[in-house]
Amino acid sequence: AGRAGSPAAWPLLASLAIALSVMLICWFLTRSRTAYVAVLVALGYWAASSWLAGRGRGLSGNGRGRPSKQLGYGGGIVVALGAAGLVWLFRNDRLVLLEAPKSIAYRLEYWIATLALLRDHGLFGVGLGNFQSYYPRYKLEIASETIADPHNWPLDIAATLSIPIALVVVLWIAKNLFRSGLAAHADERAPAGFPLSGLAVWDQSLSLSLLRGAALGGVVCGVLVALLTGLDLEATLIGWIAAAIIGLLLWPAVQTLAEEGSRCCRSAAVAIVVCLLASGSWQASGIAVPLLVLLAVSDPARRSTRPPASRLRVWGVIALPLLGLASFAIQSWQPVTTGWAQIQQAQRARSLQERLSLTEAAIEADPLDTAPIGSLAQTRVMMAELSPPELFSRRATEASATLERWLAADSAKHLNWQIAGDFMLDLAAAADRRGLAPQPWLEKSASLYSEAVRRYPSSVQLRVQLASASALLGRGAACREQLQQAWRLSEQTPHADKKLESQLIWLPFLPEGAELPYNNSRWVPAEPLANWLRKNAG
Repeated sequence: AGRAGSPAAWPLLASLAIALSVMLICWFLTRSRTAYVAVLVALGYWAASSWLAGRGRGLSGNGRGRPSKQLGYGGGIVVALGAAGLVWLFRNDRLVLLEAPKSIAYRLEYWIATLALLRDHGLFGVGLGNFQSYYPRYKLEIASETIADPHNWPLDIAATLSIPIALVVVLWIAKNLFRSGLAAHADERAPAGFPLSGLAVWDQSLSLSLLRGAALGGVVCGVLVALLTGLDLEATLIGWIAAAIIGLLLWPAVQTLAEEGSRCCRSAAVAIVVCLLASGSWQASGIAVPLLVLLAVSDPARRSTRPPASRLRVWGVIALPLLGLASFAIQSWQPVTTGWAQIQQAQRARSLQERLSLTEAAIEADPLDTAPIGSLAQTRVMMAELSPPELFSRRATEASATLERWLAADSAKHLNWQIAGDFMLDLAAAADRRGLAPQPWLEKSASLYSEAVRRYPSSVQLRVQLASASALLGRGAACREQLQQAWRLSEQTPHADKKLESQLIWLPFLPEGAELPYNNSRWVPAEPLANWLRKNAG
């Protein structure tokens, strides 16, 4: 690229300045405190490694021992931009700064609960995608929400896959990052003219092939996504054109970085690691995959010259992705889309019997999906509610058996048990309207709500829901115990949406003698219901 003052360097500097400007604007407008801290840490790492590299070159006797003046200029620019950004945020969106302590406190709540989860599931994990199903059981009583991931990548790996796997991943990342830094530092300390085994050689044909392949794959994926989801093609096209222009401008800088050093790549990897310590999950492939790429690029030993690939290797590179695509289409895409289409048809069915048939077909098409089983249970409950008295018991029993099948297939979610308890209350109300005994269905409802409370013990709503079912059964002591827990949880939580006055309770029919706000919607405000139960239950 030439020296900084030479004419050949100006296109590179201009492209780098444009790309950095766009990225810095996007970074700033994200309002992500984690991203702010991560970039600052990465800049500090880059400055420190540049200073150490400058000292190393001086010790090696190559006459370049003093740190570059550009480093000082760059630090001054960073400080000035940071100060300007702080002033702008304080004047226009000061909550980004003032709410930082709350964000830290929330994350501490998530991490403490996740550590409690690991005490029970640390050896094998809870499985990918299952964290939110298990988290409510360990959620702190004062916490605000039931999160989908612990907002910490290593903790997420430990919770979903196991602590041993998380340790392997963390140690592997640390080893590669540390090894890359040592190797690059040794390269920078080497005297001028010292042979580096082809480390400065960059395979332009390979890089351009990768660029063309990524562009073609992006176009194909974009078109497929647009056909499936109704994506705005115009906005996507504009975004891709802008990204392509920036990429073309930045391409000379990318080549220079790949040829002359890996410090920037290592600094970017450090930024991603910092982000992953405060956010990220197994779903965050947009963060994790770039980290793996940066670790590979930042290792000088991996950029050395290699012999041409054999024909077998080339065919393997082509065949393996095709095999993976075929497996995905057969094992995942086809059953999921077929089952989803049948469920959508079932929602628009003209009769319950037609809905029942379509739902059973969806279960057969995708046996691993438990949602259609829940839909089947709901359909059977509706059929029981609409059936004549002589058919009610049989159809209600079928609905109960289907609910048990659903819960056996997906037992971790408290919401499943809560929904099943609601369905049992519906059957109890339907039995009562027909002059039949509601007690068997009330018994099952209370049992199901009890399981839901066990999976989400800090839920005020579930506590009052279980108290209501207990009152309908005449269990005054159990009702009062759950009400006491509900009031305690409501008083200590700082979140308005978790308090008693914000909850609604599913109650298809009221306890005898109850005078409560009730508009036949089956939902009753929790606070007046709890006050009435406290005075009248048992």
